[in-house]
Amino acid sequence: SAIFLRSSASSSWSFSVSGTMYPTPAIYRWAGATVNSASNGNSDGRFYVAVKVTGPSAGLYHYEFAVFNRDNARQGGQVRIPVCSGASVTNLWFGDPDDAAVNDWTATRTPTEIVFTAPAGNTNNLVWGNLFNFAFDSDAAPATANVNVDEALAGAGLASVAVASSCPMDLRNVYLGAGCGT
Repeated sequence: SAIFLRSSASSSWSFSVSGTMYPTPAIYRWAGATVNSASNGNSDGRFYVAVKVTGPSAGLYHYEFAVFNRDNARQGGQVRIPVCSGASVTNLWFGDPDDAAVNDWTATRTPTEIVFTAPAGNTNNLVWGNLFNFAFDSDAAPATANVNVDEALAGAGLASVAVASSCPMDLRNVYLGAGCGT
């Protein structure tokens, strides 16, 4: 923690630090997660994507993503996670700092992606300094692919920021259930 003190007799400040100072964003402190970042070229700031994959358990991998907007002024309005077209996806989940369900992002599955979308009207975009969580289960194992964070607001640069991550793209063994006990 940092302590800032100002003497009442003067206008000078003193600064002292206790504990450990970390030079990287807090997203790097998520134990067991892999973190990558990317920006919209020279046009806007950076998004960080952290992912932790556990399992398989009963044939399913659990995917947890954290997406952090470090300094992207155009904000995040959609997070698109690629998925193998034949993969099963269940238990889609979204988390943000507030408890207001009315502004939660919605989740949909297309043949090739899981798409998390901010509510209409820019009421809960991923703004500077915020971190949102996304999770789901899938029978596809992790493989490297790009998570795309779509810009919510118009502006210079590309419409999406691609961040390398681990996504459910490897479907070699399809889990068909416990079977008939033979």
